[in-house]
Amino acid sequence: MLAYNESSIPGTTLAERLSLALAENLALEVANTSDCQVELYQGLKVVTVQAYKMHEFHPLHPETAVRQAAFSHVQETLELAARLNAPRILTVCGFGFEIIDRPLECCLEFFHSLVPIAKSLGIRMMIEPLSPLRAGAFTDPKDPKDVIKLMAMLNEPSVFGLAIDTGHLLDSGINLNDFFLNWQFPIEELQLKGARSTPPDPTIPLTVWLENLPQIPNVICVEHRQSISLPNFRELINWVRRSQLANDIFG
Repeated sequence: MLAYNESSIPGTTLAERLSLALAENLALEVANTSDCQVELYQGLKVVTVQAYKMHEFHPLHPETAVRQAAFSHVQETLELAARLNAPRILTVCGFGFEIIDRPLECCLEFFHSLVPIAKSLGIRMMIEPLSPLRAGAFTDPKDPKDVIKLMAMLNEPSVFGLAIDTGHLLDSGINLNDFFLNWQFPIEELQLKGARSTPPDPTIPLTVWLENLPQIPNVICVEHRQSISLPNFRELINWVRRSQLANDIFG
């Protein structure tokens, strides 16, 4: 499934961006900033809802009140995903460098406490490792003691999945070709982004990467912070679709 982060789509207003997504037959990744107008998304397919306020509230924060706010925000994001008919949400372990002691154990407790809510709503939770430029823990997806170990300890494959962001890999100094050649774990969502949140380079060998993965991601989502022109936007869409078709994603 090809998706685009709604804030990355060209347009000066949300209505313009959603209209363009509809015209281009794009699925959406939506950020929960607690002001989502669900009615605006009628006729559009939302595949992922970001727990966006985890930039501030997360389970690794040393303050108890902030960790509690993180729980409330993720619960709210699960509920919003259900209202938008989105099958999954996107979470992280934590932003920033002032973090609690025993981060693995704290994240295990945090995410485990959300399992009953996710199951009751039928929503999956993806966990995304960040780059060491953004966080002080859970930043190396190649480290078996990191996010992969957390997910193994959670032992809830019906609830948790892995998201990988190429921008965070690049910011970590990881060679993308080597990474995708050797990666052995299923990726539920592959986010395509350049270094420092620039648009992805449409010359990168996405088809080869997909062929090397143990299975095709459920979602391939383009995301970037820099604005782009409408022609460049369409170029990115066409590039991803060509790569998907080369791997028979659409049958």
